[in-house]
Amino acid sequence: MLDQSSKEAKEHPTAWLDAFELTPKQRVFVLAYLEDLNATDAARRAGYAHPNKQGPRMLVNVGILNAIEAGQRKLESNLMISAEQIRWYWWTLSTALITDLVEILHICCRHCHGIDHEYQWICKAEFEKVRAETILELYEREEAIKVIRSGDSLNPLVPTDAGGYGFRKMNAPHPDCPWCSGIGETFVHTKDTKNLSEAGKLLFNGVRMTSNGPVISIQNRQKALYNLAKSLGMFSKYL
Repeated sequence: MLDQSSKEAKEHPTAWLDAFELTPKQRVFVLAYLEDLNATDAARRAGYAHPNKQGPRMLVNVGILNAIEAGQRKLESNLMISAEQIRWYWWTLSTALITDLVEILHICCRHCHGIDHEYQWICKAEFEKVRAETILELYEREEAIKVIRSGDSLNPLVPTDAGGYGFRKMNAPHPDCPWCSGIGETFVHTKDTKNLSEAGKLLFNGVRMTSNGPVISIQNRQKALYNLAKSLGMFSKYL
């Protein structure tokens, strides 16, 4: 069973402000300031006529400062999170690298490791599928079927398996490949979200699928760094 003080706190969630003898506007200012630590915005929301000037001035009022400090302790207690943990969050997010989410790799092209640098296929099934599709585009149906069955074609547009099989795109580019000059091809690899680092988990902010592939959204690292610096008192409290 809840005691009386617990009941009052539940029924009046701002009752803790009563101890600081604030005016109604000052109470709203304190609550608004605790949300984003912006004095000007808090003054505007509290209804002050000149929030740009009055907001910063509010932060020199001892009663308001004590109320803000008490409110911050109350928030930390309710959320079961300490200032150190908050700073760890901002630090980890602000120093996260994009490579925690994606990698840009140089992989081999289809000719890098083919026999005599001819086009290399993954397997025979891939070759036969592409070959059949190409023949069906080049010939009338009946003629195409004959060419497919015979396995022979003098048309240079019909692919051959001269380069062999076994293509693996994650292999390194061949330095002597005449097709890619040893550079290979650019491949963007997205990390599996199940295996993200702690920094990657904080940085990741969702993904949307487009016709050109997935587009990853990330958290604002610059804002995280600003919040970290602000929590460490590196900026004037009047900002």
